[in-house]
Amino acid sequence: MHKLPPTSIYRLQSLAAAGPRFYQANAFTRRLEVLGLIDATGQMNPRDRTAEYRITEAGRAELLDRYGPSLPAHDDS
Repeated sequence: MHKLPPTSIYRLQSLAAAGPRFYQANAFTRRLEVLGLIDATGQMNPRDRTAEYRITEAGRAELLDRYGPSLPAHDDS
């Protein structure tokens, strides 16, 4: 389990529940990406300067370690 600030945990939970979402690249997003917990889908929104990210299996495992199977599963295929 990684040491993550509440903002990063919230972002992981949002991605797990709702599927891929657009976020601005910032320290929280980059840290999650470096840890392999999220990855970019390649979709961009130039108007908002955001990129789409999705949770990885490692990100799901992180949430499972923290909270058990209480989070809803999401199929992002």
